[in-house]
Amino acid sequence: MSHDTRSVKVSYVKLRRTIWTDHEFCRLSSPAQRIYLLLISAPNLSAVGVLPVTVSRWASLAPDTSLDEIRASLVELEMARYVVIDPATEELLIRSYIVHDEAHRSPNGQKALRRARDTIMSAMLKDQVNNLLIKVGVAPNEAPSQPPTEEANEGDSAPQQPATSNHDPSTTPSSQQPPAPVSPSGTGSEEVDPVAAAAEAFEAYLEWRITRPGVMNPGGLKHTLQGKRDEWDPKVRAYQSAHPEAGARQILVNAYEMTFAHAVEAVSSLRRKASV
Repeated sequence: MSHDTRSVKVSYVKLRRTIWTDHEFCRLSSPAQRIYLLLISAPNLSAVGVLPVTVSRWASLAPDTSLDEIRASLVELEMARYVVIDPATEELLIRSYIVHDEAHRSPNGQKALRRARDTIMSAMLKDQVNNLLIKVGVAPNEAPSQPPTEEANEGDSAPQQPATSNHDPSTTPSSQQPPAPVSPSGTGSEEVDPVAAAAEAFEAYLEWRITRPGVMNPGGLKHTLQGKRDEWDPKVRAYQSAHPEAGARQILVNAYEMTFAHAVEAVSSLRRKASV
């Protein structure tokens, strides 16, 4: 996997002070807030806000930070729509980075954005970046682009900064509206149903376990795991009691102790099968 970090020339990152008056950011847990600040100041963050997911490296940056804490924070940031992660390529996109960076305001900056976009391995993240480039007035190809529109700037005439508290690229901190709570289906259009989220997490866990390489008797393993659900239910209920908006992936990481990548894989696989 190749990430072009040469387009990032500065040795510092600007951070809006309004991050601490952003109600959505202040609703995040302190570990998730710290990881977000780590991400936006990472030395290998590309010009389009993409970097590789290196959980072990990030955990090593503080003596009291565990791998599980990093994974849980990433899940929280993704569910709150601050980041998008493709577990297949192990890449992460900070969703608001392009909108609040100043690179799109100059021809050379636009070229740097395209170069950084071209290094992305994930087709999903590359599509999202292309949409964000269009949003700020940068043509995805080398054709001359139009200046950023008023809609892209949302009426904010002040220079944008690379790092911001705003996690939704369609808004600015001054006009940001809290997003709808994320549903277990990931649509964000309705409140989370704790019963449905717990059920989805368990089904995703079952399917993930029985489809692992080397499983000789998936039916027998599934029956065994179903019989052990009572052992997991108390931990699931305790986690949901403390985090009522938790979706299936968060439950898998924090109650079933799956890795972040495996939790994303399990839920995504289950939803794909359900949609067929």
